[in-house]
Amino acid sequence: LVRSITCWTLSRYCHFVVQHDHNLYFKSLLQELLARILDANKRVQEAACSAFATLEEEANMELVPYLSEILATLAEAFNRYQVGVVLFFCLNIFKWLFLVKF
Repeated sequence: LVRSITCWTLSRYCHFVVQHDHNLYFKSLLQELLARILDANKRVQEAACSAFATLEEEANMELVPYLSEILATLAEAFNRYQVGVVLFFCLNIFKWLFLVKF
């Protein structure tokens, strides 16, 4: 429960994180959200996917340097868990953001 609430709380700071030094906040937030997407608890996975979707909306093209890590994590999550609908939502937002930008 604490991990899922933490994901929700961190999602509320995504705008702040994107506006500040990436080495200080952004990379850490992204790495932790990706780790929580692979969490064994389904509620934590869902909260992490939701928080990641919020980060995607705020960060846009700033996620490009992390694409391989993001896609590897999402692919692993699809293979492991049952949060397909939430992951599908994350991937659709991800796809939409990059189609709009390119």
